[in-house]
Amino acid sequence: MSNIEIFIYKDTGEALENTLFGQRLERYNQAIREETKRKLIVGSQVIFRVLRLYNLSDQLLLQAFAKSAHEIENLPFYVSFSNSDLFHVLAISKTPVGIDAEVLRNRSDFVYDTYLGKGDKDCKKKFFYKKWLEKEAKFKISYCSSKQEMYYQRLSEIVIGIYGTKHPNLSAFKINNLKNEPVRIDMYEF
Repeated sequence: MSNIEIFIYKDTGEALENTLFGQRLERYNQAIREETKRKLIVGSQVIFRVLRLYNLSDQLLLQAFAKSAHEIENLPFYVSFSNSDLFHVLAISKTPVGIDAEVLRNRSDFVYDTYLGKGDKDCKKKFFYKKWLEKEAKFKISYCSSKQEMYYQRLSEIVIGIYGTKHPNLSAFKINNLKNEPVRIDMYEF
């Protein structure tokens, strides 16, 4: 295993059975929007399928359908999960890791100017996303007191913020279909 392995899935709308139970099923039943319900089902499937690659016990694997990724107990590594729009991203690491993913969108000048002041829109857009990703990724490992660093990677229309160990060996994988094995991909610095 690399220091940090990142798995990315873009929801294609494939039919998925609702296998949620426990806290995840409660959250599903409370959700008003169909988009939220779909994200819960897809996210749990992504987590389950990725964790299955690590030859974990069925007892550990089934937690993917009952709990949020960060609540899964007794894993031999650390996990962090994020979703944005149709994208679901799971990070697995030997050391604490926080991750956030965002679809890159052009926001209005008003948004950038309000939060970042006047200036070049392209520079502000990049800065805006870096700050947003950092806030979210750091929050996901706020329990960790060891020194971590932020890294930013880009894959097509998404940018991923990774808060983890110094000089990590990053490996990225794309999940094209939830029934197939992930394929190694290259990501680019953002």
